Amino acid sequence: MLTIAQIAERYGLTERQVRWRLTQLDGLLRHHLFTGVNGRVTLDDAGVAIFDRLLQLEREGLGLASAVKRLSGELGQGAMGTTETPHGSGASSLVTGETGDSVTLWERLLAEKDARIADLQAERDRLLGLLENLQARLPALPPSSSLNITRWQALKIALLGRS
Repeated sequence: MLTIAQIAERYGLTERQVRWRLTQLDGLLRHHLFTGVNGRVTLDDAGVAIFDRLLQLEREGLGLASAVKRLSGELGQGAMGTTETPHGSGASSLVTGETGDSVTLWERLLAEKDARIADLQAERDRLLGLLENLQARLPALPPSSSLNITRWQALKIALLGRS
């Protein structure tokens, strides 16, 4: 679940640009938009995938209205999703594969999700490696019973070393 501000940051857009695109996608995102804490509008993962596809179509040179129409056709929801609910025949056609374009869209979205998971796991491994490296370089404090030093003195030794 992402807020409008998070979506704007992710795609390098202003919040106003994100809101305008969400307004244009209203029929397609109706079941993916939620009002969260303090009235914040949030978009679930499927909605983010739809938004991402819209931006991809725009990068390919389509105007916003044309991209929305094409996206509506790809998702198999007729005129802006007004004819089907998420559990209606439009959604079942995506699952059963009755529309080839929709199946390829979902396959592409799944491949992107898998790639994102792999990237996040690689980032996690990199950060864990950095943490282990920093922990190995951090000097251990001597036992406090042998020196009788205060916490502040111990902190000074840890930060500045013995002098």
